[in-house]
Order: sequence, then structure tokens, then C-alpha cells
Amino acid sequence: MQTELTYLDNASTSWPKAPSVAQAMLEAVQNPVGNPGRGQHRISRHAGEATQCLRESVAKLVNAPSPDRISLSSGSTASLNMALLGLLWLHPQPEGKRPRVVTTVLEHNAVRRPLKHLERDGICEIVEIACSPDGFVDPEEIVAAAADERCVAVAMTMCSNVIGTAQPIEAIGRGLHARAPHVLFIADGAQAMSALPVDVQAMHLDVLAFSGHKAMLGPGGTGGMYVSERAYANNHGVWGPIRPTQFGGTGGTLAGSIEDFNPPEMPGVFEVGTCNAVGRVGLQAALCDPDVPSQSEALAHERRLIGLFIDRFAGDSRVTIYGPNATDRRHGVVSFNIDGYSPQEVSAYLDSEWGIAIRAGLHCAPAAHRALGTLDSGGAVRASPGPFSKEDEMGKLIEAIDRLLNA
Repeated sequence: MQTELTYLDNASTSWPKAPSVAQAMLEAVQNPVGNPGRGQHRISRHAGEATQCLRESVAKLVNAPSPDRISLSSGSTASLNMALLGLLWLHPQPEGKRPRVVTTVLEHNAVRRPLKHLERDGICEIVEIACSPDGFVDPEEIVAAAADERCVAVAMTMCSNVIGTAQPIEAIGRGLHARAPHVLFIADGAQAMSALPVDVQAMHLDVLAFSGHKAMLGPGGTGGMYVSERAYANNHGVWGPIRPTQFGGTGGTLAGSIEDFNPPEMPGVFEVGTCNAVGRVGLQAALCDPDVPSQSEALAHERRLIGLFIDRFAGDSRVTIYGPNATDRRHGVVSFNIDGYSPQEVSAYLDSEWGIAIRAGLHCAPAAHRALGTLDSGGAVRASPGPFSKEDEMGKLIEAIDRLLNA
């Protein structure tokens, strides 16, 4: 007999989704769903209108100056690759003049791997900033490293996907604006978007990459990026400094299709090929769903739930909890290990004996685990409630760990 599922893996992908997502996507599949910009018929126009509504919703959520600064993609990974490769790969420099990128040990592979590939190929140099034992970076250290004249970008996470620590993004943005104004500020917002307050203007962000399937409560394969005017502009035919890395059909006008290059205007310059129109409908439904708790309500709820776990086990020497005990410095994530058990053994026990779904392993962020001292032991166990998680579900996890400790 299969145990009833208790889902505590929302940092990987949220479940349940916003209540209106499934119906919105079903209707989009059952009825003709057009390809925005690829025709003058009503279906194509409707798809274009839906896409514009999504841009407007995202722009409002992050205080972007215009919906046209929101370029849609399949998610954070695609957007971060476009931003980092578009900034560096197409602008090679001779040895000794290679641009530098400041990043941190906390990065997901969506930031780390593009940079490592670029560094290996001699295109850039990486300066990696360490974190404190409880998982925070020092704004002063980042700004000081970025003040070097060869630095072109700071690329970092807004919120660690491993331990949930909310990084001091606004302080870093202010410091860069004042002391390193030549540097672009590129943020991985996969965990932060809809989970924490985000204001691209107050934070002085040039690129904010986001995924629709996490705290935004939308479907997989959706997301995009905010791009500031100084990060991409078409100045008298000169594009940049971030350039598109994919080229192909963009639809639009006859004049646009006949050109040899992508039309240079935002946001379409970064959007080629057939889009995930059904997914966009689902994400827009999630952002407009009246039954979804507000961002502040959801954050308070998730912090309260992980606080129950921290309060129960923080004083137990057999349980190592990573990150601060104060929940106001986290979003809804708690990562831990149990003496005598690998993370994978704990995960298998929780799944098979209790029906609890959590994440165990390296969470696609090996340098973060190296900094935490968990790389060689298989990573950590990560529990991440969502806005619809219940207190008794976290109670079930606590009971399961209690039973394991006393077995």
C-alpha cells in the first residue's frame, strides 16, 4: 500500500501549482493556441496578447521600468546562459586583457558552468567570493573585487538553493552603482522570484533571470529575464553589451523577417523560434490567481514551518542544520544531515517509510557544498515547504526524523 505523499521539495519545483494553472493550460490545449507574431489571424493575435499580459505581470512584480525589458525563455538556466555568453563569448579579448567576472561559491551550475566553460576557453577570468560559515557573502568583498577596471560583471544568486540564505542583493547593488558603475549586475533569481521581495531598480540589477516553476507556482519550461537598458540597447545599429546567442525566426513584420539578423529591439531580440505558448498561459494564470497567498504571506508561512524543524533539532548534536537558525534570513528552505546516515539514505527512508518527498544530494551547486564541508559526504538533505504546505506535514517530517534518530 502506497503511503500518502507529503511534498516538501518546492525549492526544486513547486507543487501543488496555483489552482488555476491546470484549467488555463487545458483550455489552451483544447482550443487553438497560436504562435505570437506569426500571423495576422485572431489566434496568433490572441497568443501575442497573452504574452504581453505575462510581460506586464512580471514587470509589475519586479518593478521593471517597462514590460519590453522582460524577455521570456524556458527558465533561469536558459536566461543566465544567454546573459553570460552574450556578454562574454562574443567579445573575446587577448590574454592579459581578458574580462573578469565576480561570482560566489554559492552558485547553482546555471551560473557556475557557463563561467567555467568561458574561463577554460580563455575568454574570461573568474573571481570567486567565499561565504561565511552560515552561508552569506560580504557585500564589501564583492564590491571591492568588482571595482577592478577589468571586471565586467557580477553574477550571483539572490538566494541560495542549497540552504535558502537570502543574500544582501540591494546592498551589493548600491555598492556597485556607487563604486563600480561600469560593472553589470547579473542575478540568478530562480529561488527568489515570488518568494522574496524583488525590485530591479532599487537593487540596481541589470539582468534578473527567473523560473516560472518554483515559487511563481507556474509550469515547468517557463521563465525569462529582465534586461536593463544599459545591459542591452540598440544604439544606432550597435547592439550590446549583451548580444543574442540564438538566431532564427522571430515573426513580426515582413521587414523583420527579411533581415539577415534578429530584429534588434527588446524583447524579441532574445526570443527566437516557437515559444511555449501553453506554458506562458499557465504562468500568467498563476500570477493572477486570487487563491494564491501574497508573497509576504507565503514567505511568513514557509519561514514558520521551517522554524518548527529548526526549533526541534537545532540543539541536537546528531543533527547538523546548515545556515542561520534565524528564519528571517532565509526563504523556505532548511538543509541538514544526520550522523550515521548519508543524505541519500535519509531521503530513501523518508520516501519509502513515510511518503515524504525531499531533495538529497548536491543540489547542482557543488562549490556551495565544498564551502559547507558536505561535498565529500554526498551533500545534504533539503526540505522546502511551499505556500500550500501544512503544519502537520512539517510535523510528519519532524516525527520521521525523531524515529530515525531513536531507531
